[in-house]
Amino acid sequence: MDRLDRRVTERISGPSWTVMRIKFERIARTLLSVSETARGDLTTIYVKFVAEETANHPYAVVWLKKSSEIVVGLALPEEPRMPVLAAAKRGYHYAGLTAFLTIGQEDEVPPEIEQWARDAYVHAKAKIQ
Repeated sequence: MDRLDRRVTERISGPSWTVMRIKFERIARTLLSVSETARGDLTTIYVKFVAEETANHPYAVVWLKKSSEIVVGLALPEEPRMPVLAAAKRGYHYAGLTAFLTIGQEDEVPPEIEQWARDAYVHAKAKIQ
């Protein structure tokens, strides 16, 4: 997690983030695992996941707008998706991201996120080559 902007830890350090912090950390580790050059950069309300191979274009974005919900946007190729992935919700749009996953306090992080992370990275990488 050393490639994750240190300010992210500060952003999710409060007691209201206790439940979602664990879920975010799992998601972030997964998104960073796709490349040794991958990193997570914090903006005001989201973390952009980029890599040198994607020319620093995001292959994923994780919104941290509120402590009760995490929204993950992925740059997946246009193809049939699992029902858990949806189009962007209002206020959660980022150019190049095509599939979105919303995780609430009662939700588990789906195991498929590992494959989705790899697919998003490969797709973002291919788009710039």
